[in-house]
Amino acid sequence: MPGRGDVVVETVEAGSVLGWSWLFPPHRWNFGAVVAEQLHAVEFSAEGTRRLIADDPELGRELTMRFMNVVVD
Repeated sequence: MPGRGDVVVETVEAGSVLGWSWLFPPHRWNFGAVVAEQLHAVEFSAEGTRRLIADDPELGRELTMRFMNVVVD
């Protein structure tokens, strides 16, 4: 935030998902993240994941439902 430095919007716990704006147009990341302690994370290629969703309707539905659970939470 200009002039205010980092602003905590959300603190995520183990097993949580961070970021979903890449799934929906305009596919832009709106926030950054800072870790407070050592962690293990998995990063997905946004373009590759969107391609998988488009190419495999069953997988696409499953992934979209899982990501939508993050959105509505």
